[in-house]
Amino acid sequence: MKGPSRSVSEVAPCFGFTNMAHFSRAFKSAFGVSPSVFSKQQ
Repeated sequence: MKGPSRSVSEVAPCFGFTNMAHFSRAFKSAFGVSPSVFSKQQ
């Protein structure tokens, strides 16, 4: 998720997710932090 800042609703469909809550849970499981925390750390 490098590059221009994008919202979860813009990024999730790129990875095949239509449910934002499911994407956020999968993201946190994979990276250990929520998408919002991850973006603030970048």
